Amino acid sequence: MKKGEDYTGVAVVYFCHDGNNKYLLAKRGINCRDEHGTRDCGGGELEFNDSVENTLRKEIFEGMF
Repeated sequence: MKKGEDYTGVAVVYFCHDGNNKYLLAKRGINCRDEHGTRDCGGGELEFNDSVENTLRKEIFEGMF
């Protein structure tokens, strides 16, 4: 199955803070399509048959490292 042809692609975005002016921002890697090395709120693609919650957990964990 091909995203964009057989099904619609879905993305998740997160913005985390601790209530004390500390924020979790993801650093864009070299494999990103643009703005390499900058920081932004995190996000990622929802994989087929995966849940939004599981995808968010995975993306937040990846954004921490």
